[in-house]
Amino acid sequence: MRKLLFACFFLVSCQSINHDEVPSNSVTNNIMPRTIHDETKYPPPYTRVNPRYPNDAISNKIEGFVVLGFDVDIYGGVENITVKESVPNSIFDEAAIVAFQQWKFARLIVDGEPKVQRNLQVRLEFKL
Repeated sequence: MRKLLFACFFLVSCQSINHDEVPSNSVTNNIMPRTIHDETKYPPPYTRVNPRYPNDAISNKIEGFVVLGFDVDIYGGVENITVKESVPNSIFDEAAIVAFQQWKFARLIVDGEPKVQRNLQVRLEFKL
């Protein structure tokens, strides 16, 4: 059993996430926003859900981005999500927030205690 657990942990830890490519598993309209990852702004997520590109934006060939501010709670979930910047204004906000609420991050442990990670940011780009 111990060998099986080690093998599972090893396989999971060896997977790398290319943060410039977005998997297609959660987007149903085949237009996938990119997530720009900058480790100075937030820790790497272990669960990402991609925003759904709004149909009106597809029809009108609109591209843009949303910068979200957020905290990571002691369990790795996101909370206190706010829109810091949005271009064009408000077109992609709802899609970005709905998807981002489902992201999960590694817990921050300090001196054996879980801590909240505050004042983080992520930029989600919507490109056709």
